[in-house]
Amino acid sequence: MTDKDGLPIRVSGANRRFAARVALDGVDLEVRPGEIAALIGPNGSGKTTLLKLVAGFLRPDSGEVRVFGLDPARERPAVMRRTRFAFAPPALFEALTAREHLVHLVGIGGGRAKASEIERALETVGLADRADERVRAFSFGMRQRLALAQALVPVPELIVLDEPTDGLDPLAVLELREVLRRLRDEHGTAVLLSSHLLVEVEELVDRLLVLHEGRELFGGSPAELLRETGAPTLERALLARLREVAGRSSS
Repeated sequence: MTDKDGLPIRVSGANRRFAARVALDGVDLEVRPGEIAALIGPNGSGKTTLLKLVAGFLRPDSGEVRVFGLDPARERPAVMRRTRFAFAPPALFEALTAREHLVHLVGIGGGRAKASEIERALETVGLADRADERVRAFSFGMRQRLALAQALVPVPELIVLDEPTDGLDPLAVLELREVLRRLRDEHGTAVLLSSHLLVEVEELVDRLLVLHEGRELFGGSPAELLRETGAPTLERALLARLREVAGRSSS
């Protein structure tokens, strides 16, 4: 459930600069309960900056960012009770086992997790058989899985992921998609993730925000983008939009 008038995420007219560089220029975004939304665009398009605004790591120069109706920068503890963030590269405790890592993180947050919750999270991300191995021995892909597992204890109302498929093999990407679908369909969890490849999320997301140089190129459902561009795939639709922008810039 959301607050009485607060969506899981509402961004209105967000602007953010770093010195002379415009990172975001009047960006809007809504993520609804039980919805998977994706930020898509080339490297440097503003995806990670927008995620950091949602996480409260940055504040907008102007505009508004709300998570469940709350200011994530000023009301972070309240936001964190309902939201989990997994940013790349994941910061992990090398000397702990995967199981110990999850127990420790829950403790840092002032809570306690049932053993069954820990086991469920490890099973969900495919680490149940590696639960007692130390994190220092994990591959990058396994670290990505553990970062996702720590975002699932307990199951949140909202999960925000930065490039969650980075470093994962094709099978792990398929497994991640299934995990996110289950969170949405079985728990009503809202999901916001970033990616620079549409093919990774084509069959997964309900809503897209396509960014380029900090500006919105498209906001809506994947079906709407395909219809507008006439492209057979979302990847080709994105390329078509980027070519349109390049053509306007050169004219």
